[in-house]
Amino acid sequence: MLLPASTTLVLAVGSDAPGAASGMLGGAQFALGAAAAPLPGVLGSTTALSTAVVVLGFVPFSAVALTTLARPWQGHREPAGQP
Repeated sequence: MLLPASTTLVLAVGSDAPGAASGMLGGAQFALGAAAAPLPGVLGSTTALSTAVVVLGFVPFSAVALTTLARPWQGHREPAGQP
């Protein structure tokens, strides 16, 4: 549920240049995935617990990114008349 919502917000904010917004979104997803992939192995041998710690650790990061980049309180949403 989170990925489609965040994609919609990013593309709505970057509606002036949708190709650039989509490219930045894809690049950011690849970069964060590459940065997060080795972290469970660094945290210890219990893969399930260390993976949960990494995933839950990125939750505050995503909340900060949403509030600083998308600024939902400024009313960035679909234009009127659009489905």
